Amino acid sequence: MEEPDWLTERQVREVWPGVRWVHGTALAHNVRSRSETWNTTTGMAGKVYYHAGDVRRAAPQVAAGPPLKAPSQIPCCLAIVLVIAGLIALVLWLVDDTGSGPTVFVR
Repeated sequence: MEEPDWLTERQVREVWPGVRWVHGTALAHNVRSRSETWNTTTGMAGKVYYHAGDVRRAAPQVAAGPPLKAPSQIPCCLAIVLVIAGLIALVLWLVDDTGSGPTVFVR
């Protein structure tokens, strides 16, 4: 049976057991990839394929090294929360009626 030239993410996971972030691991090990995209009724869809020879070449290195972690979404969410908290604090400061808010000069 002839082996495929390109593997799906599911097939790569069989060669690299324990790898959670396939695309990042493939990039780190110089595995060639190609993607296909197509239109659907709800927008665009796509699939990434990885070169089978490169996946097999990198398998010993992937097995020997520590697994790569996917980038965390926390910094982005934290920045959004801080901006919202800052805006709320600014609004509360502006409507503060104790006189400690900004000075308004009226002629």
